[in-house]
Amino acid sequence: MKFSRAYYPIDDTWVDVEFALGRRALGDYRENPCWNSRESFLSGSQNAIRLVPVDNSGNGKTNFFRAWPGDEDKLREEASNLGVSGNARNSEYILCAQRTRNMIDALLRNLRDEPDNDSIELLQVSTIEELECGSDCPDLVIHHQGRFRTEYKSDISRVFIRDLLRRPNYDVGVNDWIIDISKVESNALKPPTSEENSLPDWNDIKILVHNYWIRFREGRANTLATHFENRQRELDEEEASDTYRKLSTLSYSSFKSEIKRMLDQRELSSRVVYDMAYDLFQDQMDDEASRIQINLRAYSMEDFEKELAKMHERGEIISEEVIAFARKKHEGYLRKVENYSICNVSSRSRPTVWDVGEVNRHRKHLIEQIIQNDPSAERATLEWEWTRILQQTVDRYCLMKLGSTGDEREAIS
Repeated sequence: MKFSRAYYPIDDTWVDVEFALGRRALGDYRENPCWNSRESFLSGSQNAIRLVPVDNSGNGKTNFFRAWPGDEDKLREEASNLGVSGNARNSEYILCAQRTRNMIDALLRNLRDEPDNDSIELLQVSTIEELECGSDCPDLVIHHQGRFRTEYKSDISRVFIRDLLRRPNYDVGVNDWIIDISKVESNALKPPTSEENSLPDWNDIKILVHNYWIRFREGRANTLATHFENRQRELDEEEASDTYRKLSTLSYSSFKSEIKRMLDQRELSSRVVYDMAYDLFQDQMDDEASRIQINLRAYSMEDFEKELAKMHERGEIISEEVIAFARKKHEGYLRKVENYSICNVSSRSRPTVWDVGEVNRHRKHLIEQIIQNDPSAERATLEWEWTRILQQTVDRYCLMKLGSTGDEREAIS
């Protein structure tokens, strides 16, 4: 990798290649070399690397710094420690690590070491710490001031720097602020060439960081609101279900009075719970009415009404509303049966030529079918029935058989 400037510890300043070539000509450069980072050198970081000035005056190319032989491996090691993926021999591999490292250091300096007041106020920073565990955990943890916890239900934000070759290798939650620098030009994340500083100029990335933070903060607020709404709905459903179970044995009128009393006396937490419990009771009545109608579907409407009255007398049905629901369902069912008879079965089974002999043969065939389905039926009585009545009886038997095989709903829908 090539470097255009380097840190010179003797003068505690940043120098260009020409200065370093002059020092090397004096013979003391090996003992006092330049370094890639002031912060890394002063902190004694194992990833600080020495730089060698390259003189290209003889071939017309630009002079530059390169890593001391063997020291470039430290950059690869730092990239590995940061969790950068890819080919370690690729220049993009080391560049990604430098971009990430510079961004982390810039945040540490301007939110902790030399606080920028605007940024501290916007992010509501109390303290910030570095975790140093690669891509398996966040890079930084921001501890926020008290009012932040009140608003966002947490006093921390976990920060991860994401780049083209670096992704978080852990479960990202609502408190994880992923700063994606993959579309940020490298120049914005490199040390400025006009100042003695190894970190990016905060003024160059400050607006970027602030915009990223505002977007993250709003996204977190929306996510928390959604989580709260979902949790509140779960609590409402639990309360409604408990209320329904307590009152499920009541008649409809008694249920309606009791749940209204509970709402008025604030024994229910909200009108939403009232509506949910009411819907559950309505569903119960509808299910019970459907069960009754299915069990009695072979009955005529008159016999159906009689059987409903008997069930009510025996206490098997306690709600007038269930009786009304069942009656309505059976009326609808009989209408569908009749329509099906007229439009389908009858059209296929009736004789195509309406002469007396054909009609009589058709009547005998219908009577045989009825007796086969109902051995208790009296042949003499059936012979006096209208052909239309015989046909409807056979059609109803046919539909009942379809229903027993699961095809009835399709047949009359």
